[in-house]
Amino acid sequence: MSDWFLNLSIPWMALIIFAATYVVAACVYLVVVRLAVGERARAFKAFSPGMLPPLGIIFGLLVGEVAVSRAMNWHLPLANSQVQTQT
Repeated sequence: MSDWFLNLSIPWMALIIFAATYVVAACVYLVVVRLAVGERARAFKAFSPGMLPPLGIIFGLLVGEVAVSRAMNWHLPLANSQVQTQT
């Protein structure tokens, strides 16, 4: 990721993240609406809305785990060098 994004203030960063999420959700919605015609409409309706919250929770846990593991390894060389230079 570019430094410009990491140097933004928290409100601007949140606004960009929410806008990107909105655009992705709108694209998914448009794809589903365009595909859900005729026989495919029954296939889309067969998927229970009750499955969406567990799928969202699993996706959230996966994203959180990836973010934490990447954050822990991101500054590992810097941390190791600082520990080695301590007296």
